[in-house]
Amino acid sequence: MNEIASFGARHRARRSGLSAVGALALALGLGGCPDDPTPKAEIAPGIFADSFGEALERSTPEQLATFERGHAVALRRFSRETGLGPYFNLASCAGCHERPVTGGSAGRYRNFLLVGQVLPDGSFQNVGVNGV
Repeated sequence: MNEIASFGARHRARRSGLSAVGALALALGLGGCPDDPTPKAEIAPGIFADSFGEALERSTPEQLATFERGHAVALRRFSRETGLGPYFNLASCAGCHERPVTGGSAGRYRNFLLVGQVLPDGSFQNVGVNGV
């Protein structure tokens, strides 16, 4: 075997050896890791509804009506004509409040301070730029 062929054979052997070592390290690294390193917290029975986004089965008729009214408000799409101001990102509450289901939490990226006054006729009047 000439010197060039010998060098090529040694180079291929070294490269395949490094590939085998890399594959073994990867397999050992992945095999040693659990799928979910954070254990799930156990939730006490009776704390939540059977599924998120649903009213509790033991709700009174008044509580159920309040829940349904809140759900309807969260899904309602607002427009400028119905009071949506120019500084809002989306047209419904559920556009942001959707974690883990409609009406849930939202990412915190801004605080709101709504300013207004209740008039003698019971209506609410925004103060400032759209009450913000």
